[in-house]
Amino acid sequence: MPPLGCRPPGSTVSIALADQEATAKAGPDGQWRTTIGSLKAGGPFEMTVTAGGEVTTIKNVAVGEVWIGSGQSNMELNMGNCLDPKAINDDDDWPMIRMFTVAKQASPTPLDETTGDYANLHGWMVSAPNNHVDGWSAAGFFFARELHQRLNVPVGIINASWGGTPSEAWTSPETVASEPAFAPLGPSWEEIAKGYSLCLESWNLDIARWQQEADAAKAANRPVPWRPMPPIDPIGPLAPPHSTTP
Repeated sequence: MPPLGCRPPGSTVSIALADQEATAKAGPDGQWRTTIGSLKAGGPFEMTVTAGGEVTTIKNVAVGEVWIGSGQSNMELNMGNCLDPKAINDDDDWPMIRMFTVAKQASPTPLDETTGDYANLHGWMVSAPNNHVDGWSAAGFFFARELHQRLNVPVGIINASWGGTPSEAWTSPETVASEPAFAPLGPSWEEIAKGYSLCLESWNLDIARWQQEADAAKAANRPVPWRPMPPIDPIGPLAPPHSTTP
């Protein structure tokens, strides 16, 4: 198990989990990484992280299988949209099954960090009543439950799916640009980003005009016109649609 993180360069970090301990020193870039020895599957445990006089305790840690569930809508389909969601919710008390749903954010380069904060899903979640299990990946949950029942060990699923994404969205821009077969796929990341910048400039002008019109409408006690919709950032986090209300 490789705990890792970021601290000021040269900082020492100590990790304690169950009967294992390890230390690490942050490099010039602030990154640190260490390894904890083999642990027997089970839990719950507590993990203590000590750095610079600060002590952080993470409770309810489980040790077992960890799998990544990725792909499109077949993996993204949540428990609430299954054929019999009530029956599923009545069978959601599996404390040794956990899921981390990765927040949706596109990026042309690999990211060092992510969050498990999407919709009603927040970080690592335990399968428990009233814990928004209906928002979990159904395929991920059923796989985890089957594995847990067969192996009798904790199972964690990292759900990194995104419905409707094309295969090239999961491929690095360098690979797409270097393969002639990908040429018909359309514009490059650079062209898309440039197009977004132009749209953003145009939208800022629209907003300035709208603000003047809105102020004049309010002063004349007239209905305020609808606020222009902003362009969608192709490499920004996926968020609910922006309001178009005045």
